[in-house]
Amino acid sequence: MKAAVLTAFGAPLTIGELPDPVPAADELLVLVRSVTINRALDQAVCGGRWPVPPPLPHVPGIDPAGEIVAVGSAVTTWSVGDRVAFGSVRCGRCAACSTTHDSLCVAARMPGVACWGGMAELVALPARAAFRIPPDVSFVDAAFAVRHGGLALHMLGHAFHDKRVLVTGASGALGSAAVQLARAQGADVTGWVGSEAKRAALANGSFAVGAVGSGTDFALAVETTGTPDVWQAAFAALTLGGSLIGSSGAGSVALDLRRLYTRR
Repeated sequence: MKAAVLTAFGAPLTIGELPDPVPAADELLVLVRSVTINRALDQAVCGGRWPVPPPLPHVPGIDPAGEIVAVGSAVTTWSVGDRVAFGSVRCGRCAACSTTHDSLCVAARMPGVACWGGMAELVALPARAAFRIPPDVSFVDAAFAVRHGGLALHMLGHAFHDKRVLVTGASGALGSAAVQLARAQGADVTGWVGSEAKRAALANGSFAVGAVGSGTDFALAVETTGTPDVWQAAFAALTLGGSLIGSSGAGSVALDLRRLYTRR
């Protein structure tokens, strides 16, 4: 199969030939139709900045979607031709996996991080990590939704009808999912973006779009960038008693404890 291969950390990916993967008893072999490029995870892995670097050569690609072309001998719930998208592979045995909080699995493995991912013609992954794609959903939308849709829903947490919600990085995958879900809950949404080109691309009138620092008195800030200055600006834009939720694999940010205390 052809694949985008990482042969050295920090080096460009190369297109090369690799042996076709053979599915284990509990796995699905999938013809990849779409895969995401994850700003935080793919860049960290390929740049050698992931805490546990994968062995080389490595195939990145976090959230592949495609069609099943073969099933392992122990798989009974999937068939050749089924359309699937993959998220993280949970262990199915830890305390988190026995609850509705399996996203906290202590032994979760992400395709493209801990094992070969979807930047290839074929990928073999455990059937328990597969999600069935509805007929009216494209492979592109499924690859996006399987991680970022669920994460955005988890971050929003509860209804914000008629509340002011800020979403940073509103043009990104996670940010755009948060914008759509918050609007579906009836929130008054403002999205922050980092360039005029991104602002123009999102300026369709369905929600307010502005530069970092525009707007105040938000009941909730969904911070998706992990950039220190954006994080601080979002924190400063909260209303009294507002909440900030962040999800990013970036570095560290400072926290103004005095403001946290007085604006709690």
